[in-house]
Amino acid sequence: MYNCPEMLEALYASFKLGCAVVPINFRLHPKEFSFIIDHAGARAVIASAEFNEALAQRREQMPEARHLITTAETTGELLDYETLLAAEVGGREDADVEPEGPAWLFYTSGTTGEPKGVILTHRNLLAMSMGFCADICPGLCEKDVILHAAPLSHGSGLWALPNIAMAANKVILTTERIIDNAQIRRVPDRTRIPFFTVDAVVEVPFGCAPHECYGTYEPFFDHMGQYAKQVSIDPVTGAADYLRHYYQEPATWEAYLERVGTTEILDASRRGRSVYDD
Repeated sequence: MYNCPEMLEALYASFKLGCAVVPINFRLHPKEFSFIIDHAGARAVIASAEFNEALAQRREQMPEARHLITTAETTGELLDYETLLAAEVGGREDADVEPEGPAWLFYTSGTTGEPKGVILTHRNLLAMSMGFCADICPGLCEKDVILHAAPLSHGSGLWALPNIAMAANKVILTTERIIDNAQIRRVPDRTRIPFFTVDAVVEVPFGCAPHECYGTYEPFFDHMGQYAKQVSIDPVTGAADYLRHYYQEPATWEAYLERVGTTEILDASRRGRSVYDD
């Protein structure tokens, strides 16, 4: 599902029912997302219309999924999201859940094998939300505005939880494309954000999350190996040296690319595009 309000609605509806959610990055190949759905044992799948055809094509690989729901353009067995909401009469009581019960399943893209899932419990999400309000955005309130430019299936979706809890306004970029800062600034009347931060992007540039740019680039294995060696010797100094060398010292984008290496970038891009040959 591309970023859209329905994704957050589905997250909270699942939590209310006591179900675990499995947000899936929309850039994954249908082979990967169907594997994740089946491996997680998902009973219901909610997708935006762009993925209707892919769901139908991979239906046999998701035999445990009982309900396939789409936000638009229903065909075949696909159920309409808005129709289901309209048919619901009255509210539901919140389900009782255990603090250590599964709440969110994070899956990798399966770059080096099949995708692998990691469980976040309800206690994990509560601790994360409390930490966010205490350390990252103290004083967060209903007057603040949060811009979701990254996929809600990843960190941006997690950060939505404390923001919603504190009644902060939300601006969701409903697009499948990556939006650059220049484009955001060209429409200030639509993206007037008093505070802006990006998480999980600068720690290991070009290689920390290949699933975020599926089909665009693959991991920089030598680069990641160098970083892993640095932090294995001294985690604090190694991470600090890495950030200084690749993030703090380069004054321009060109200087950053020069340090990463043009040959490495072209190789990673070539390997990224090769996934479409499968």
